[in-house]
Amino acid sequence: MGFKQVFLFFVFQLAVSASWAEGEGADFEKTYQLYKAHNYKAALQICENVNPQNPEAMAACALIKGFVLTDSVSFDEGKKWFVQAAKHLKGSKDFKLIGKVHFGLGKGYYNQAQYTESIREFLILEKLAMAHGLKAEEKSACFYLSQDFQALHKIPISNQYAKRGIQLSRELNDTASIFRNYLVWTNNFSITGFQYLSSGMAGKVADFAIANTYGDSALMALAEMRKYTKPADAHQLGSLNNLYSGAYACKQDYKKHVYYAVESFRNFEISGDHNNAIIACNKIGDAFIELGKYDSALYYMKKSEAMKKGVKTGFAISDERNFHYALFRAYKGLGRYKEAMQSLVKYLDQDLVLNESRNIDLQKIREQFEAEKTSLKIKTETEKARLVYEQKRNFYIGASIAVLLFLSLLALFLYYRFKTKKERDERNLKMLLQNAELTALKAQMNPHFIFNALNSIQHSIISNNTEDAYRFLSRFSKLIRNVLDSSSEQLIPLKTEIETLTLYLEIESKRFDQSFSFEVETDHISDPDQLFIPPMILQPFIENAIWHGLMPKEGEKKLRIAFSSLPDTSILCEITDNGIGREQARIIAAKKGKTHNSKGISNIMDRVKLLEMTHSIKVEIEILDRQSGNGLIEGTTVRVQFLNQKSEK
Repeated sequence: MGFKQVFLFFVFQLAVSASWAEGEGADFEKTYQLYKAHNYKAALQICENVNPQNPEAMAACALIKGFVLTDSVSFDEGKKWFVQAAKHLKGSKDFKLIGKVHFGLGKGYYNQAQYTESIREFLILEKLAMAHGLKAEEKSACFYLSQDFQALHKIPISNQYAKRGIQLSRELNDTASIFRNYLVWTNNFSITGFQYLSSGMAGKVADFAIANTYGDSALMALAEMRKYTKPADAHQLGSLNNLYSGAYACKQDYKKHVYYAVESFRNFEISGDHNNAIIACNKIGDAFIELGKYDSALYYMKKSEAMKKGVKTGFAISDERNFHYALFRAYKGLGRYKEAMQSLVKYLDQDLVLNESRNIDLQKIREQFEAEKTSLKIKTETEKARLVYEQKRNFYIGASIAVLLFLSLLALFLYYRFKTKKERDERNLKMLLQNAELTALKAQMNPHFIFNALNSIQHSIISNNTEDAYRFLSRFSKLIRNVLDSSSEQLIPLKTEIETLTLYLEIESKRFDQSFSFEVETDHISDPDQLFIPPMILQPFIENAIWHGLMPKEGEKKLRIAFSSLPDTSILCEITDNGIGREQARIIAAKKGKTHNSKGISNIMDRVKLLEMTHSIKVEIEILDRQSGNGLIEGTTVRVQFLNQKSEK
């Protein structure tokens, strides 16, 4: 304890023994202002006239002693008097004095980094102030609560209290308090931005876009905060420029980051705030590292290190770790790897106990290594002597081992090549299957079909047949959804496939003005929900039957699709039309200069082969011409059999 503290404590003890005269009540606000001006002696002298019969006066005296001792001796000494003041005020209605008790305790806990206890006291103060309309006290509570929650990394709650503090400060026309609350609020944006910017250090992917957004938010808040900054106040300017530096760091604009960090450093040096000047100096170093200017970065890091020697206040372990990590990056960038490694070790080993335990472990490892090295040397010499002695006798054995080893390596090499080729073939098969599925999807979603369907819908709308258009559009959208949903599956329920085909047929029938009729039979299927088939196999055959079998025919046109389950759990689908037949379709196509080789069916055949190779899904397809008794063609039947389908997907 220094001379000043001893003197103040002596004066304080004299004040304790004095009394406050009746009728000369303590002017607490006057005394409190003397304390805030650091005129502790005058503040304590007023307390000499305390009236022991007046609880409020005794409480006011105890409060002043609590504030003075907290500042000049320790919070532990001051806390005793805050507690004493609370006892004097028990049952009192002097809510301002009661609020000062909680303010003194809360501020003391905050300065001791006991943030949870500080929050408890300031929440009590906030509640008291709100209940009795004490806006100045509520403003103070909000400011410290915003700082407490910021220190606990609960940024959203901190922001709420900072905003409330700004609102109350404006109502009280307290520009200095507005500035302080903006300081906390704006800093919260930078803190959150840095979390996204540096998340890569925690093993996560850094999100530069979100960090940039928080940088923009900080700049918007700073534009408002600047209005309440006093140009002649170097410390306020330092705080303002420090926040600008952080905002531009979040935006990865490191040139402006450097500029404002340098300005902040100069402002803090002028104001005599060496702690914040050191922090600003470190920021300058970090910014130069990001710009790749490692010489400049190292200059400011060394300057920061030199300034620390003249500062009594210690720095948090996290700040020290960050400092050494910045040094490591600067040295590494300059190619000074020895110094870089030394800085990295300091970055990793801040805790002394951890260092000692690591030194012990390192010594054990060295001892084990020396023992193993000696043992290995002895074994090597012994083995060498034995090999020399038995060299001739072991020649053929060694040769045999070499041959066996060669053959083993050759076998491993051949196996590796075989395995690699097999994996490559499997990948190629999967790729071919995916291409086949995509081609099948494109075939099923034929652009001409979609265009014509939409034209039909448009025609219904133009004809004012809105109900028909609505029904048509509903079926069309459901068909599209079914096709897209099924395209990503290897097997789908038979019920879904039947529904999709029925929708397709309804739309095609509508497009062709009901020129053909169709029926879908499922009488011989017991439970279509429990049977599964590959999607996009049947539709191209149905499309062929309509376009090439039925449409060229004159007269009645019929299409029948029948599903049945066979005893061996297979599923059979028969697609039968009474069209012109395949031969007649080829003749018509030849006249039009086209060859009737359906790409859709060809793609289906390719996909079926790939399904058999990759998923053991077997499909047999048979196309037959139907003939009458006199040998005339009466249409075509396509038989598609899905073999040995399981009853569960």
